[in-house]
Amino acid sequence: MLTGGAQLLHSADSRIETNEGAVGDIVKAMLAAPVNAVLLVAGLAFLGVAVFRRVTERLDAGPKGRLFAGLLGIVLVALSLYLSLTGPKPDQPSTSSTTEQSAAPTTEQPTAATAPAGIYPVELPAGQEVKGEDRSYTIVKIELDRHEIDQLSLTFTIRMTNQSQYPTNFWNASFRLLADDVPVAPIGDLNEVVDGNAAKEGTVKFAIPAKTHKVGLQIDKLGPDAPALPIALPATP
Repeated sequence: MLTGGAQLLHSADSRIETNEGAVGDIVKAMLAAPVNAVLLVAGLAFLGVAVFRRVTERLDAGPKGRLFAGLLGIVLVALSLYLSLTGPKPDQPSTSSTTEQSAAPTTEQPTAATAPAGIYPVELPAGQEVKGEDRSYTIVKIELDRHEIDQLSLTFTIRMTNQSQYPTNFWNASFRLLADDVPVAPIGDLNEVVDGNAAKEGTVKFAIPAKTHKVGLQIDKLGPDAPALPIALPATP
């Protein structure tokens, strides 16, 4: 009798251990499964309760329980389908990962359009002088700066000395800039009068394409055959 009782106890313990192992495997499988799959299984389970009503002899959902189970099952199934359609695919990286990967090289290797922006304004060598019959021009300062997205501004501070006895004009009409041999008119508003035997400083400003390689300044004598004072531009990065 004692031997038989011990065998029964051992058999019961084995069944409990087997059931616990099976439950543990099910829990591990559910934790490892995707969220949408777990929601789908749960939703189908609740729909099954709503349709069949009685799961076991002791578990009877009843009318209200079936209604609640049906609504909950529909919500879970719909949520599972939504996650399946909107979630990232296994063979396609997420948008955030793609953005980070594509943005990384941009900071290390800036494009040619944005690279020169950090070096402006630049002061270029000045001090050049142009002499005429009764007047002379001295370039006091030259500044190269960003004007527009695809344009640069070249600003000259010029001192005009009038060596005659009469007043003379000191204005934009006396200046042209040759940008890669293309004549460009000033965009400033220089319009002064210099008295006889006097001097005055003014600003002459030009807008040129950002990709300009060489420039020359014409003073008083303008046109294709007129000389131009060469201005050295910084090397393009």
